[in-house]
Amino acid sequence: MFSRILPSSSLSPLEGRSQSIVQCWDFVLNQGEGIVPHKHTDVEEVYIILNGEGIMTIGTETTTVFAGEVVYVPLNTMHYIINVQKTPLRCLTIVAKVPKQVKRADMRYSLN
Repeated sequence: MFSRILPSSSLSPLEGRSQSIVQCWDFVLNQGEGIVPHKHTDVEEVYIILNGEGIMTIGTETTTVFAGEVVYVPLNTMHYIINVQKTPLRCLTIVAKVPKQVKRADMRYSLN
């Protein structure tokens, strides 16, 4: 599932469900660099694309992401991002735990 939340949206998949923010990362990928495919078994992640554009895969879906976009990565979902442009790709990621009592179906929606 590839959920994209644009900056103008007030909806958040973690709103009212997040137990705690575990980590925040601010990183830059130069052309040809990427984050290796991985998944998180105990947290969900939000990517905020601050500058540039990249190719992002979440599960089996791949799309181009652009500066100003926010992308949600569900728990237990393989994901990665690659910069294929000359412009540096800068991202901020927020990793948060979700209470065990939250049903997975409650977290599924997409703004396409």
